[in-house]
Amino acid sequence: EADLRDNFETLKLLVSTLGHPLFDKIPKPKKRNIIQCSSKKVQANGQYTEDGVTVFEGSTSSFETANSAKTYVLNARQTLIDDGVLQKVGSTYRFMVDHTFSSPSRAAAVVLGREANGWIEWKYEDGRTLDKVHRQANINSEDSD
Repeated sequence: EADLRDNFETLKLLVSTLGHPLFDKIPKPKKRNIIQCSSKKVQANGQYTEDGVTVFEGSTSSFETANSAKTYVLNARQTLIDDGVLQKVGSTYRFMVDHTFSSPSRAAAVVLGREANGWIEWKYEDGRTLDKVHRQANINSEDSD
């Protein structure tokens, strides 16, 4: 058992050093950093980081998908179902663990079951979108240089 733990720690260090911290716990943000994506039937909470959007355990995702949903949305949802990340609870899917998506739009599409612009769908408690906080703020700061 000690050898296996040593191997795991070595693997964890190597993978993290290569920029893929697969085994690191995702810290919960302070309340002011939480973003939300919702519709009439679903509510997802998460956090935006340089790695993408982490949707928190307990968030819900639409059970149904729009007829116009592209293949990547359907495939992403099915993969999460197959992996046990999403499980059907009542009339929705529930995130059983925190899950990080590489982009805000992919996270929003999985949550809403349709094509979605995550930069607009994900919002802070005060109603500001990811686009306003992260993209437009960067453009404005570059203009002032």
